[in-house]
Amino acid sequence: MNLFEILGLSSRLDRTDDLERGSLYEQLENCLSGLPENEIRFVAGLAGLLGRVALADMKLETEEIEEIRRILREESSLTTEQVERVLRLIELHADEYFGAENVYYTRLINQAATKIQKLEVLHAVFAVAAANGSISVQEEAEIRTIASGLLLTHQEYIEIRIQFRDQLDVLR
Repeated sequence: MNLFEILGLSSRLDRTDDLERGSLYEQLENCLSGLPENEIRFVAGLAGLLGRVALADMKLETEEIEEIRRILREESSLTTEQVERVLRLIELHADEYFGAENVYYTRLINQAATKIQKLEVLHAVFAVAAANGSISVQEEAEIRTIASGLLLTHQEYIEIRIQFRDQLDVLR
């Protein structure tokens, strides 16, 4: 018997789904009910990573939100209404979801995506960072961390990064 059981509480460590998925997944699971779990995982991971890179420079800009909207429409089977719900979650809970839960987003993508889809996710993350015309040093560092979390090689990261070289602040 552990302390949590003695006090009649459930241990957070006993709730492996919470630890593996994170709060964004739980929120999306509620508003995207009816979709297959694998797609909810992918959308939660994608939305989390896109929001994460958009906020890497501590600013969620209109251009970044529009790019996230475009990507969610093109890369998922979400309806327009569902896309807007996801965007609301990103905007309303940005400070909650994009710090403590970063590891969950790459884990969700790794569980739900093929290698090609992971490369597409990395491209999408670069596109969000570049939406305002430049990729800051903070955004690029975050993207590198995301690539590593997606278990992509340095070569794969560089191949996609080269496509955005004109927007990289470090090269200006």
